[in-house]
Amino acid sequence: MRFLKTLVNFTLGIVVAFGLLLLLPKAFGIEPNIVLSGSMEPYMSTGGLAFTNTKDVQPEIGDVITYRIDNSQVTHRVIDQKNGVYVTKGDANEGEDATPVTKEQIVGTVVLSIPYLGYVASYLHKKYALFFIAALFVLHVLMDMICDDKSETEENILTQKEF
Repeated sequence: MRFLKTLVNFTLGIVVAFGLLLLLPKAFGIEPNIVLSGSMEPYMSTGGLAFTNTKDVQPEIGDVITYRIDNSQVTHRVIDQKNGVYVTKGDANEGEDATPVTKEQIVGTVVLSIPYLGYVASYLHKKYALFFIAALFVLHVLMDMICDDKSETEENILTQKEF
């Protein structure tokens, strides 16, 4: 029973820590994004989690930026700046991006990328993940109740044996 309780507590702790990893940076203007393609490999891997500083919207050549295009976001490296627009390119791509990026499109500059964590973040955004987290929490509470009841029973038995 203790092993199960430890496992539940450990798993719940990991989920809470990961939630904090995603939410806490937002208070400082850092936006986490899931890396969906390999265009920036090896700097950023598919399935990674990129953290973009939304307060840094004036990149220099060589910086990796996240920018809006149509209804999505792209994260590529600035390779040149011409006439007030930025020329970008994915590190793994042969040529530069077809459309230059304006200052209004820039979300921010990438400050950190962590491999594989994007897969976990993607999972946590699914509907059934909320059920999993709620089930973990309920299991955690039940395990605490069962272990507390068991402890009280053991204390009563020990007290009775002493007399």
